[in-house]
Amino acid sequence: MSKNKLIAVQRWNYEKHGSKYKNIRYIHFMETKNIIIESVDDINQFYQKYSEYLYDTHYILSNKQYSLNQCHFANKNVSFYKFMQKCKHYYSNKLKQKKNPTRLFLRQLYGTY
Repeated sequence: MSKNKLIAVQRWNYEKHGSKYKNIRYIHFMETKNIIIESVDDINQFYQKYSEYLYDTHYILSNKQYSLNQCHFANKNVSFYKFMQKCKHYYSNKLKQKKNPTRLFLRQLYGTY
């Protein structure tokens, strides 16, 4: 199993990153990919070096990195993001139940509910 890394990525752009191919279908395919700008192990050092240059950069957690035509790309760790989404949904529902006005009133009356 590979180790997850925090990676700074940008969407591939023909004008910005260039390509040796002129095929339109290939260019549209490449525009869906995340090109790696920097692989981060120490976040503090990364911010000191690159903070002013990365205005359109996204940070993703990735465990899959690959090369295509001498460019390095990364895939998002979808299972981790789905797990986080489920946790957020679970705890938001839990808070909604606690903040429900009828339950708040019952707690005021009886102490615990």
